[in-house]
Amino acid sequence: MKHPDASRRPFAHDPKCAMAFWGLTYATGPNYNKSWLMFDRDDLNKSIEKCHHAAKTALHLAQTESVTPVEMALIKAIQLRFPDAHPASDFSAVNDAYATAMFDVYQHFGADDLNVTTLYADALMHTALRKMFHVKTGLPIEDSPVHKVRNMFDIAFQNRAAETHCGLLHFWIHFINIPITSGPCMDTMSVY
Repeated sequence: MKHPDASRRPFAHDPKCAMAFWGLTYATGPNYNKSWLMFDRDDLNKSIEKCHHAAKTALHLAQTESVTPVEMALIKAIQLRFPDAHPASDFSAVNDAYATAMFDVYQHFGADDLNVTTLYADALMHTALRKMFHVKTGLPIEDSPVHKVRNMFDIAFQNRAAETHCGLLHFWIHFINIPITSGPCMDTMSVY
């Protein structure tokens, strides 16, 4: 199944599912491999307009349909990633606002919810994409969120379920993705 088909499938089953609109927003927006700066102008405009509309729809549905507290928190947080239907003049401000909102979600739900931990790690890593470790030395860049992210992973990996959580492992790989720092994950990853 291709991504566009997969993103439409939930709406065929439940067109009032707020989390389906949240998921569309999350999946259509930037990711670690395709940051805001990697979108061409046309793709950027279309994606942001689509995400803004989907985020607002998710919020509207969440206020009229039944959602869990964590779902409501995620839906409210993603509003800050897409505050307007047009590209922001400063994506770092948008990334910071979203990361701050996700910190609140993590504080409230994250210690026991590996999905929330994963989403907060993603949001926080977007504030310093590939700028948390010095490439040549592997040492942390102190004015980056490197210590917050590392601490979050350390806490998450105390939960045995984290060892098989695809999202968390995915972002862990991105986090330590320089040869000098990749050693600690090899034992966990070798079982896959």
